[in-house]
Amino acid sequence: MKELWIEIDSKTSAQEKESLLSISHENADVILEGDQASTRNDKLEIVFLSDLNEKNLAQLKKEGKKTAFRVTIQGKEDENKAAKAADIGVDYVIINCLDWRVIPLENLIAKGRGKSTLIAEVTTSEDAKVVLEALELGTDGVLLKTGNPNELEKTIKLIKSQ
Repeated sequence: MKELWIEIDSKTSAQEKESLLSISHENADVILEGDQASTRNDKLEIVFLSDLNEKNLAQLKKEGKKTAFRVTIQGKEDENKAAKAADIGVDYVIINCLDWRVIPLENLIAKGRGKSTLIAEVTTSEDAKVVLEALELGTDGVLLKTGNPNELEKTIKLIKSQ
């Protein structure tokens, strides 16, 4: 099953945030708030890497921690960084393609399959559908950045249908 990660927009009202968190705690695999990640069962600690230091990564792995690397894809260099993260064993590679879409995404799906969990950052359920179906395999999941409970509900429905 595909993974659903949620990042609530910082501009979201307190009431909407409460609604989003309620829905997310029941349905999301990971909830991001700032640089903190929580999981449904709070048993998974994810450390976000600021760089691809292999020595640091090895130490975190030795400590039994899951790791994530987040990169904005603006060109080939960023695409290569994401591929390297998968190659060296980062558990989750989270990509945000500013100028989508499909070509860098397909390249990363092909390069990283089986090495790392590829999560694509999206803001709508329509974008989630595109990334989950790219190259027929799609990404391993999505990170939905939203302040809209309706968008979250649509994306949950999409993930469950995959």
